[in-house]
Amino acid sequence: RGSARRDCRRCSAPLTAPWTLSRRSPHPAPTPHQHPRQRTPMRLTIAALGVAAVAGLRRPVATRLAMSASAGGKPFLILGSKSETRQAIVADMGFDFRVETADIDEKAIGDRAGDVRELVLEIGKAKAAALLPRLAEAGGEPAGTVLLTGDQVVVQGDSVLEKPRDLDEARRFIKRYVPGAPCGTVGSCVLTDLETGKQVSGVDSTEIHFKEIPDDIIDILLEEGMVLNCAGGLMCVSTLLFKAPCC
Repeated sequence: RGSARRDCRRCSAPLTAPWTLSRRSPHPAPTPHQHPRQRTPMRLTIAALGVAAVAGLRRPVATRLAMSASAGGKPFLILGSKSETRQAIVADMGFDFRVETADIDEKAIGDRAGDVRELVLEIGKAKAAALLPRLAEAGGEPAGTVLLTGDQVVVQGDSVLEKPRDLDEARRFIKRYVPGAPCGTVGSCVLTDLETGKQVSGVDSTEIHFKEIPDDIIDILLEEGMVLNCAGGLMCVSTLLFKAPCC
């Protein structure tokens, strides 16, 4: 046992704490060292695990994928969505990415009277199918690039609510969110490895309970116009809903 000047392999900071040699490992093991503050995710997300699965990597590698940027200035992730909320989520996960939109007629895909989970999965895969030929023709993507597509709808009772066509429909949608009549979201995530073509996907759902949404809050939501980009006109990330006693 002794004390020596050593450098941390992780952050290169000098280590002067005692270290020991053991029979199990011939390498010195420094005592716990406080690294410089880093921006790390609080928990590994399903999407990060999905990327690891697509790339054929083991689970521990997913953390590194979620925190690292791709080399060469090109994005590791191609997000097949123009949703500002999805872009914010992907950016918060630490990915470098760019946006490509499929521009397909989502309402012409799937059976709204059937299994909603199959519906959002079918739309998510249709977006990928529309984007893949375009990306292949353009070429130049770095190895390991992954395409992320998906879809989400709101379900209330037997109704499937997609993006409202106009503000009037958005108002009707929001008016449906009342006490005793919870709604739910059903969303899909489809990840496609551009190099191998391997694809993994998953579907998740939620249940949301509301109190009465005041009319003045509805008016402000409609005036902002963002509800037109949200399935069911349901913008749960809006600070207005958290400030109001409605959910």
